[in-house]
Amino acid sequence: MDIVTSTPESELLQALQEALAGLETEDAEPDTITSGEFAEALGLQQNAAIRRLKKLEAAGIVKVAWVRRTNAWGVTRPVQGYRYVRE
Repeated sequence: MDIVTSTPESELLQALQEALAGLETEDAEPDTITSGEFAEALGLQQNAAIRRLKKLEAAGIVKVAWVRRTNAWGVTRPVQGYRYVRE
């Protein structure tokens, strides 16, 4: 059984909301997350996190977006991420 298809959207949404609340980056745009940040928050490998984010995207909960993040050298640049779509 595939954990991604057996996990209800409500559980994935709750995991997303908790991950967004737990982001410790000061420069993060509100309601945005990268697959790496989501993976770290859930304790998953990045590919597993991406599969869950794709399921949330298909449900219309997040959309793919360029989000600004600052790297270890202090350079802020756009990276591919996801934006939480609030209804």
